[in-house]
Amino acid sequence: MKNEKYQGDYTFETLGEIDMITYSNFKDIRYRYIRNDKSKVVIFQNLIVDGNFSLDWHEDFFAFIEDERVSVVIVRGTLEVRGNITNYGHGGLALMVMGSTKASNLISTGTLMNFQDVEIENIMLAAYEEGFVQMKSLKTKLLINDNHTILLNNYNEVLYSIDKNTLEYEEEQELAKFFFENKVLSKFVYVEEEDNEYFLDFNSMLNCEFFNGEEKKVLEEISFYLK
Repeated sequence: MKNEKYQGDYTFETLGEIDMITYSNFKDIRYRYIRNDKSKVVIFQNLIVDGNFSLDWHEDFFAFIEDERVSVVIVRGTLEVRGNITNYGHGGLALMVMGSTKASNLISTGTLMNFQDVEIENIMLAAYEEGFVQMKSLKTKLLINDNHTILLNNYNEVLYSIDKNTLEYEEEQELAKFFFENKVLSKFVYVEEEDNEYFLDFNSMLNCEFFNGEEKKVLEEISFYLK
């Protein structure tokens, strides 16, 4: 069923038939993530999404393209999402954008995303070890990484960054305690406290309405802590 949420002309191709020379960095998607050359790719010239753009299987994007065999989305030009780019599941559509990308928030878990220049208005959360995000540049207020692969050379336009993978034990304990005791942040994470030891997991954010108008409150609290 077609709708006006996804605006852009598109075509279909078979993964094994795509000219890799045409798509820079396509090799990363094909060999790091996709195993079946018979999978289908939907290719947009430019794409505007009026709302959230979910890469999870069997969301409304599948209803729009009317083909559940698609496993990769390629945007040759620009991607503008008037909401959030989300992947809450362990797996999902791979996404490659050859032009610039804009969105309110970006949530990446178990799929592969390959971008050029990205502007995320509020928060980028990357969690779960199976996921992979590659970017040429990123501009955002807060980047959170919890056991995720992010390839980003330039962090100059990331205002605040939390990388759980690089925290020393004392730093992680301090951060976990702060989230645990903060009324605004505590509902967005899973923190266990046992014998004055804290265990912090950002993955549980994915089960909450974390990116639904609460960004300003979250940014205020985290920025206070990180200053």
